[in-house]
Amino acid sequence: MGSPVSVVITELVMEEIEEKALASAPEKPRWWRPYVDDSNACVKSESIKDFHNHLNSINLRIQFTVEVQL
Repeated sequence: MGSPVSVVITELVMEEIEEKALASAPEKPRWWRPYVDDSNACVKSESIKDFHNHLNSINLRIQFTVEVQL
């Protein structure tokens, strides 16, 4: 299963990536909510692809997926 420390390290790494991504985003989401192992954001529909590419450019080893709900 892994070390109990893994959860803490993972949380710290993801927090850092999210902070970098949001601080440098070309167009900031209206809101961003991390939840357990997901994140939820409100982004203009025409900006989804650009924002998704931006998130994935922060750390090439960590890739975000997108589920669009209209």
